Amino acid sequence: MREQAPNGSEIVQLTDPTHQHPQFTPPDIIDQAAAAEQEMISFAASLTSGLVRRDATQCLSDGTCADGSCCNVHGTCGYGPDNCGVGNCTGSTCEATAMCGKYSKDGKVKCGMNLCCSATGWCGTSELYCVNGDPVHNTLPCQDGFGSCEVKKGRTCGLGSGSSKGRTIGYYQGSNTRDRWCNNIFPSDIVSDGYTHLYYAFASIDPTSYSITPATAADVPLYTEFTALKSRGLQTWIAVGGFDFSDPSPNPTHETWSTVCSSSQNRAAFIKSLVDFMSKYGFQGVDLDWEYPVAPERGGHEDDTKNFVLLVQEMRAAFGTKYGISLTLAPDYWYLRYFDAKAMESSVDFFGFMAYDLHGPWDINQKTITPVVRGQSDIREIANDTLPLWFDELDPSKINFGVALYGRGFTLSDPSCNTLGCPFSGASKAGPCTHQEGAMGLSEINDLIKKKNLTPRFLPDALMMEVTWDDQWIGYDDESTIARKKSWADDQCFGGTMAWSVDFNSGAGNGLTPNATTDGTCGVGQGHTICGDWPGGNCCSPGGWCGYSDAHCGSGCQSGDCVKGGETTDGTCGSTNNNMLCGGWAAGGCCSQEGFCGSTPAHCGEGCQSGCTTIIGGTTTVIGGTTTGSSTTTITTLVGGTTSTRTSTITTVIGGKTTTFTSTFVTVVGGTTSTRTSVVPLITGGTTSVIGGSTTTNNPGSTTVPGGVIETGFPTVTNGRCAGRDCTNGKCTGKSRSLCPLLELGTPTDRDRISLRQSRLHRK
Repeated sequence: MREQAPNGSEIVQLTDPTHQHPQFTPPDIIDQAAAAEQEMISFAASLTSGLVRRDATQCLSDGTCADGSCCNVHGTCGYGPDNCGVGNCTGSTCEATAMCGKYSKDGKVKCGMNLCCSATGWCGTSELYCVNGDPVHNTLPCQDGFGSCEVKKGRTCGLGSGSSKGRTIGYYQGSNTRDRWCNNIFPSDIVSDGYTHLYYAFASIDPTSYSITPATAADVPLYTEFTALKSRGLQTWIAVGGFDFSDPSPNPTHETWSTVCSSSQNRAAFIKSLVDFMSKYGFQGVDLDWEYPVAPERGGHEDDTKNFVLLVQEMRAAFGTKYGISLTLAPDYWYLRYFDAKAMESSVDFFGFMAYDLHGPWDINQKTITPVVRGQSDIREIANDTLPLWFDELDPSKINFGVALYGRGFTLSDPSCNTLGCPFSGASKAGPCTHQEGAMGLSEINDLIKKKNLTPRFLPDALMMEVTWDDQWIGYDDESTIARKKSWADDQCFGGTMAWSVDFNSGAGNGLTPNATTDGTCGVGQGHTICGDWPGGNCCSPGGWCGYSDAHCGSGCQSGDCVKGGETTDGTCGSTNNNMLCGGWAAGGCCSQEGFCGSTPAHCGEGCQSGCTTIIGGTTTVIGGTTTGSSTTTITTLVGGTTSTRTSTITTVIGGKTTTFTSTFVTVVGGTTSTRTSVVPLITGGTTSVIGGSTTTNNPGSTTVPGGVIETGFPTVTNGRCAGRDCTNGKCTGKSRSLCPLLELGTPTDRDRISLRQSRLHRK
């Protein structure tokens, strides 16, 4: 698919090969708010779901509430007049409505999946929600009529029951044959032993005709190779949708699921096309992967819940028993609440519960969670995340328990602290084949363990494995922990398991090491070759050329000795662009969640990765360094007349070039004129000393200083020099890794202007 940068230019989007897209999955807000309230909370306790934790929470340090509720004068989050009423609410969310109950939208919202609605409007599963939030005085009873008011438990079948052996489903990513740098697995390479179903991920939906289409033309020849695997004991199905399918605009399919379900005519067109598609290519069933209904950021609308039920019911009526139907369920209640799974249960063959991707490097950008190592498939969290399934009284025999055939990892802040609960600074280094920071396929992990002679450790409480080396940590599941999780699933009476994805664990394929270039070209579009020992340098530029200048090793560098950190040269930044900072980039110093530099709220607001400094009083002093210019701010306020005007003019002078931004705001109040002007020098180099505050975030390039103000300058390169060495014809003398403003002589500049996005590690 295509993605559009904030400046409107189009970029090539490489998708992430794991099942979900957790970077955009909301945090478990109730749990994290509770953790914020209870400052001295054990790490193990912090892993339990908010669905069973305390109800009332404290406001965060910035005066907001983790769940978007109202912060009152007593510093407590909640809904209703005591929190949101005039004179009580102190924040900017005083119009917030509760998740459920009398303080919800129009006072009519019930808890999805039949969870209990607490007295103050949160959905949960414990006695604090289902009985009384104030067990001492009994003043906060469960709100009857908005869900259950009874704690419900699932069935127990016993650890050795074998219930989960009824089905074993494996997803297969056809895109791995194109996107992966090595270990490419074609359908004929799949190790299918033990599987009862294989799902090809993913087909797409035309946003205009609502017909099923291949995600790309390259999938078509793989379909018949895939369906040829079916046998008496193995079915081959097509999975439709996936996480990327519902990505925000300008993605043309952002709202397609919702539109398909919205009318009987659209549903009929979809169903007819789906039948034709399965018949043409030999698929025996379909997995509906809508991520997620109702959620507006995922293209959803309020009627999605009931319309999705209609779609599934009409599909079953059209299919009869000829084709199978399954659909995936979100692991987090934030999205799961919008599925009316009980109403769809009789129409589907089974559900798939995605019990993975619970944590990852994206945790560092969650303001309500401490950036410490947590497992992406910790059984303690999974146990709580499955509770809504039992409140909805779903038949566990129709649910497949999800397992991951890949691991997620972190770069540790302190290599000597290398297990769960230890601080991390970012994603782990990319593997050679998946080529994505923060994750590795199981084949890669096993190969890494062998080559580095590492000793994995079993985490008995989490039912996971961990492996560490240098400052790296990877948490994953292997055959032994998957067996233990299947035993746990047996005890919960799950009827099967599903794995994402078989191409991560089907042998070496075409090898576990990328091929080296023979002609100086490299990367995506060039067979995923690496530069290796190429004489011109081992950095692969964004456009696919080997070299060692900053144009090759800086922003967008695909492989080799890529610069980690430093200042961007092409406007890309952040975790998916070698942790580049925006620095003095003309468009702005904030790095957006998508990895682009700019100064708009989309860059500097929610999800901002760096350059997004929060100022909360106090001072910061820069010691040493060189002044390269100045920033002048003039604010004029007229108070006491009929008009109040606030004009902000920011002038930045660097290297003789002046850039000015002016904003004017006019309101009618009255008063006299007051003018304040400040001139702040921009400093290159030096060290920063914080006076009157302390840094509270680890966000690279971003600093929050309680009780202080911060002024930062970014290093600049002048006179075409590279760390004291000349830039001759755009080429740094020697193998310098500093900034050189020109491309290496002879490099096709159009190709090097392509920005390759590799932000996602999954296709769903």
